[in-house]
Amino acid sequence: MGPDSSVRPLSDCMRERNTSYYQSSSTSIYSDFLTYAQSPQGQLTRAQAHEFHARAREHPKPRHEVLEAGVGEGAFALGFLQELQRLDKAQGTDIHSRVHYTLCDFSKPMLDKAKTRLEKEGFAHQIDTREWDASDADSLPLFGADFIRCNELFSDLPADAYMRKGEQLLQARFDDKMGLHPAPADWAELDDFERKLLFALPESYVLPFNRLARDSLFALVQNLHPHGKLDVFDYGFYRADDFSIPSEIWNQTLVREFNTQWTVDLNFLYLSAALSSEGHFARVEGQEDYVNHWLAENAGAKPHPSSGLDYDSPTPADMQEDDFFYHLEVKKHG
Repeated sequence: MGPDSSVRPLSDCMRERNTSYYQSSSTSIYSDFLTYAQSPQGQLTRAQAHEFHARAREHPKPRHEVLEAGVGEGAFALGFLQELQRLDKAQGTDIHSRVHYTLCDFSKPMLDKAKTRLEKEGFAHQIDTREWDASDADSLPLFGADFIRCNELFSDLPADAYMRKGEQLLQARFDDKMGLHPAPADWAELDDFERKLLFALPESYVLPFNRLARDSLFALVQNLHPHGKLDVFDYGFYRADDFSIPSEIWNQTLVREFNTQWTVDLNFLYLSAALSSEGHFARVEGQEDYVNHWLAENAGAKPHPSSGLDYDSPTPADMQEDDFFYHLEVKKHG
C-alpha cells in the first residue's frame, strides 16, 4: 500500500486551503478573526499613531508614506488616521494631512471594502490600494515607504514545519483534519541556521520555518526610506518560557483552522535572526509591552475567548493568550 495522499507537508495544506479562502468574493470572511488590533479600546492602533506622530515630528517631510499590508476591513487604518488628527489638534501640529496611506492586500473585495469605509470618513484623498500576494515576494514593486505595518498577515502564509527526536530530523506532515504525521526529513531540506535552531530548542516540538514570510519581509524592508520602520504584529513564539507548554499541546495548537483557513504560529526567533543576518535591525517584544510603552497605560483589552485567535486545546491554568502576541520591529540597514 502506497503513502496516504491526504498526508502532506504543512505548506501544501495551507496553500490549497488558504488560496480558496481568500479568493472568496465575500468580504464577510474578514470578520472571522477578532484580533488584538480590533480590541474595543483600540490600544494597538493608538500606540502606533503615537509612535508615528513622534517619529514624523522628529523627521518631518512634506509627505509621509504609510503602507499597511493585510488590511482586514480597514479598522486599523481608520483608527490610525483619526488618532493622528486628535494628536495634531492636541499638540498644534499638522501631520495627519501629510500622510499618504496605501492599503495593500491579496483580496480586491477586501481592499474595496476597506477603501470605501475610509472614504466615508473623509479620507478619500489620502488612500490608495495595491493588490499584492504576500506569498510572492518578488511581485512587490519598489516605491518607498516611511512606515510599513503588517497585522496578522504572515501567520496566514504557507510554512514548512519540522521537529527533532534525538538526532533525527522529522518533517511535520498533516492530514486534512490537522492530524500530525511526522516523517523522516532530508537534512538538505533545511539550511544551516534552521538545523541549528532545531537542535538548540527542545526536542519533540514542531517548529514552523516561515520562509515565505521571511522573503516577504525582505521585500518590504527594501521599500523603507531612511529613518523608516516596519512593524509586524502577529502571534507565535520567541521567549524561552513559551516552551513551558507540553510538546503534545504545543503540537496540537501550532496550526489552527478558522472557517476552513489554516494559520500557523510565527517563529519570531527565525524571522528576527534572518533579518539580522542581512544587517537589518530586528527587535521582538510583546504587543502589550509595546502598547504600554507608547501609551503609558495598561493594555488590558484582549480578544473575546470565543472569537478569533484563541487556543482551543487545554493549556496550563496560568497561560495567557496575550503571551503569544508579539511585535517585530525592523529598520533597514544603512
